[in-house]
Amino acid sequence: MKKIFTFLLVLLFISSAKIFSQSCVSLGCASSHTAVTTDGNLPSIPVVAIGDVPGTCYVGAPSGYKQIFWEFFFSPLGGDFVQGFTESAGGTALDIDYVTYDIGLTAPTTSCPVDITGWTELDCINVGSTGQTTGPGQPAPEGNTLTTTAGHYYAIAIVIWQGVSNGGAASYQFDASAPTLGGAALTVANCVNIALPVKLSSFTARANNCAVSLNWTSEIESDFNNYEVQYSADGKDFATIASLPAQTTSRNYSFQQNNPPQGKAYYRLKMVDMDGKLDYSKTIAMKLDCGNRQVFVYPNPVTDVLNINITNSQDHSTRAKLFDANGRLIYSNNMISGTNTVNMVNYPKGIYLLQLINTTEVQNLKIIK
Repeated sequence: MKKIFTFLLVLLFISSAKIFSQSCVSLGCASSHTAVTTDGNLPSIPVVAIGDVPGTCYVGAPSGYKQIFWEFFFSPLGGDFVQGFTESAGGTALDIDYVTYDIGLTAPTTSCPVDITGWTELDCINVGSTGQTTGPGQPAPEGNTLTTTAGHYYAIAIVIWQGVSNGGAASYQFDASAPTLGGAALTVANCVNIALPVKLSSFTARANNCAVSLNWTSEIESDFNNYEVQYSADGKDFATIASLPAQTTSRNYSFQQNNPPQGKAYYRLKMVDMDGKLDYSKTIAMKLDCGNRQVFVYPNPVTDVLNINITNSQDHSTRAKLFDANGRLIYSNNMISGTNTVNMVNYPKGIYLLQLINTTEVQNLKIIK
């Protein structure tokens, strides 16, 4: 049972339908999420009946919830799903609960509000402690084992209860760790087909004079709010480095990061619409070596054509070798300075190793199809 806090704004909220719209935000496919910001301006909603919030463990609780963040994934082979949700900013003011659902054999609709009619509730974790890591596969009582069935879709409702108002400021944050399924990291094969709030026709990155220029063009922007440019050094933990509002006169966007950290770099766009729904662009992987050699490999994951862009301060020759998951060499060719392409249409889905060899170094990049 949750703690009763004195500033609770008691609102009578009775719902006969199992549709949850109290500040519903879709995080999209279950993956690592860094510094997800909660909304401190929202009132808490008391739970008075099944259907008010996801999870039967909330019925009869003396306090309610503020927000629900949703994740979705597909389990092709079954296995245990593991992920953790931890407050990352704001002291220990957030109690993060979660509820898991087995959706069944049909891919869900992932827009907000979420309708769970016909879904099977598996876990409802409502412990009442703040500042603790919770989530599937975490130690009890903050977590529980989530064993999935092969061929089924799943949903996770991350339910936020905020014990301190923070003066109405929306500054509390939480992180979601990189999930695993059956002991292995999730891939694009585990992602539910989620509709983007905006459709991009292009997203590219180039390095020049110790700066990275990102450029993208949208085809459609319907009720769209803003882009967040995100950077990561490892391809797992992303942080927002810029925010660009939707434009009314043009759908061409650009952003330049001056003097970025050298070494491996990953960029993506977080796209947010007016209703708070969001999704992410493809991730562009790069190798930055200021003043010498820059390598851009995109898109990754790839569906058809892999682009390898090589920018040299001098005209060094580079040999590209592509190996499959069994270590077999399936492609080998010399690369030129500029954009090179590798046709992967006929290659099966899986994990590949791209090896770039020149006179000074050997670079190994993991490619997912």
